[in-house]
Amino acid sequence: MKRYFLTLFAVCTALFAVAQEEIAIEQSISGKFNKLEIESGWKVKLLNRPTDSCCSIAIVADEKYQEKACQTKLCRLSGKTLTIFENNTLPKGTVVELRGKFELESLYVDERSEVFADRIEAVDSKHFSFEVAKLASLHIGHLHSIGQPSIRVSDAAELQIDTLTGENLHVWMGDSKFRYGANLMDGNLTVRETEPNHYATYIPEGEFVNPKHKWEQNDTLRHLTLIKDYERLWNGTITGGLTCGYRFLQTPKNFDTNPYASFGVVSLSVPFVTGFNLSKNWTMQTGLQFDLNIRRMAHPVTQDGNGLVAVDNQLPARQNIVTNTYLTIPVNFYWKITKKGEALGFDVNFGRRLGGSLFTRETTTLGNSSSQESITDLFNPWKIELGIGLSTNALGIIHGVRIFTNLLPEYNQTSYKPFRSIGIEIKL
Repeated sequence: MKRYFLTLFAVCTALFAVAQEEIAIEQSISGKFNKLEIESGWKVKLLNRPTDSCCSIAIVADEKYQEKACQTKLCRLSGKTLTIFENNTLPKGTVVELRGKFELESLYVDERSEVFADRIEAVDSKHFSFEVAKLASLHIGHLHSIGQPSIRVSDAAELQIDTLTGENLHVWMGDSKFRYGANLMDGNLTVRETEPNHYATYIPEGEFVNPKHKWEQNDTLRHLTLIKDYERLWNGTITGGLTCGYRFLQTPKNFDTNPYASFGVVSLSVPFVTGFNLSKNWTMQTGLQFDLNIRRMAHPVTQDGNGLVAVDNQLPARQNIVTNTYLTIPVNFYWKITKKGEALGFDVNFGRRLGGSLFTRETTTLGNSSSQESITDLFNPWKIELGIGLSTNALGIIHGVRIFTNLLPEYNQTSYKPFRSIGIEIKL
């Protein structure tokens, strides 16, 4: 037994000999701030304490890091914003204590940072009041909201609030976690998704996990509004765009003499659409679209009362371009196939022709001349297009491709068979 106690005493003595004391390198912050930015690499504690100055900040580390801690440029106060710089000199997770009374309009927690605050007053602002970046965590003991502040929790980040008081609070979640304890707010706690492909689900213990687990909502929870993005039918926005396409026409058997033969059709479209969420995976878009079709005719032609007439081998030599404009109503259905936003599209476009022109360029020994005349009854006034496509954000400025065909004959002339066509479009 005596040997046992001697051994234990020797071990404790050795541990005590190599133990390091903690030191705190503290500085005062004399100015007031309402915005706090915490860059990566720290474990920050926001302690609601009365101080002689406006606020004090300290690095808490082992004594062996005293020299490095003294040389570390820790923070900067610029206007109303206090920035705690990235930790590049001390071990990752070194503790920084910030003492004072915190009434914040903005708090940003950078990637791989860990922040604990015992009490914070969050003030409503035009942007996100608090933001927790990827792989970061924010734990607040008591959050008192003033107005309607909002917190965004990025992918793989965590937010925990032990007690909620005050007015209203919005939490926007990515693929992240949100836990809270007592909800004593007078207003509403609202949880929304940050991206259409994500959704937040409620766990009875007061935890939100997005989007891997599913539990039923506990209706006894006080003032909770859980909003899935797809449950809001209209997305509330109108968007424009530009598409460029080329349509391949069926080659007629009498191509060498057919005045309606052309070398395909170039198309430009400008859509203005709005979207509706039909379910978690299905959306619909509709609106108005302006189409311009341009075709270079295979033969020099002229227009008479019966349509187009080929004038091959006649002087002066001429080239012709025919244009058409349409106002269409697109109805697009999209089925989401990936979380990154890729979707398969199925659409039908109903179009009414607005007008058209026949452009003629003649070449003579005296030079070139151009003319334009209106086309009225040559083309079918209606078109119905069916299409299938892919929407994506992975191709830079190209946001999708579409293959389509017109179900109606393009010309009103009955003496020629209607040309079948298939087109391809690129959405910009």
